[in-house]
Amino acid sequence: MNVDVEPTFARQSKRVGRFRFRLKSLLLLVLICAITLSCIPLFRDSSGTNASRADAPISGLPDDASNVSYFIHGALGPSRLYEFDTDEDSFHEWARTYPVNLETEGYCRILRYTAYLHGSDAAHYADINDGILYTRVDGDSGINIAYDRKAGRAYFFYHSR
Repeated sequence: MNVDVEPTFARQSKRVGRFRFRLKSLLLLVLICAITLSCIPLFRDSSGTNASRADAPISGLPDDASNVSYFIHGALGPSRLYEFDTDEDSFHEWARTYPVNLETEGYCRILRYTAYLHGSDAAHYADINDGILYTRVDGDSGINIAYDRKAGRAYFFYHSR
């Protein structure tokens, strides 16, 4: 009778190898879960009403911006909409930081952040009789920036599709 007996060292070596494989698999699983959980907040939409310039998650607003209201899609979201109070000179200076052209002065219409808030009864468009509108369209994406002279309110709408 031929009995194949494995030496003790070989059996221990196999156990250690399996343990290392299981440990590596467990660490990889923990790493994947940690990355996934840390990315979840990036995909959440963000909105607010009448926030201060400092509290709004929007960079580059004019120094005198106040009463900031906004809706920003989470990561990879197709649009950002916000509005705020500012004076006309600050508006022009801020609007020119974007690649836009002066479209019109007078009547203009722009989509507001309220269009994306569920259950919002507020108007989804700002109809501006004495306004300024800057625009840029590149294929499916575009930027609209408007200013209501009477209200002293600026509006921003960016969409990527």
